[in-house]
Amino acid sequence: MKYLITGVITDRWSSGLRHSLGKRAIERFGGSNPSLSAKNMKRYLLYLIRWQLSTPILAPIMFLMSASNPLIAASIANLIGGLIFFWIDKIIFMTGSPFSMWEVKEDVVCSDCGKKSRGYRLVKAKKYNKIKEDKPKFRCEICSKEKSKELKSKGINH
Repeated sequence: MKYLITGVITDRWSSGLRHSLGKRAIERFGGSNPSLSAKNMKRYLLYLIRWQLSTPILAPIMFLMSASNPLIAASIANLIGGLIFFWIDKIIFMTGSPFSMWEVKEDVVCSDCGKKSRGYRLVKAKKYNKIKEDKPKFRCEICSKEKSKELKSKGINH
């Protein structure tokens, strides 16, 4: 399921047809739910395995500090764990994001047909990054779907 959010670039979503975020609106744009994808399940399983690995790594620290205050021992063990596992979690969750990022604005002029309507633009997908684009090109829904087909034919899946 691809999601669009009015006026904001984002890559984290909850499921559902429509949610209200003040004046912003998230809409379902087709596809399957990203929160249930195989890639996300794989990440979740890797995270659970990583979580279990923290026990044998941090247990010796707790054992060595058992004579000290338990709160201090736990704090030091958590600090060491954070120093180690931050990098592992970053690898698990940040590489190859399965989400496409879209930006949507109201009352824009389509860069293809010149029609004034709600404008859509793909901001980021695998092998595609237009986050730092100086003059972003928004398209009406029809032209956006055509551009989407064109990008997919070039191997940019979103």
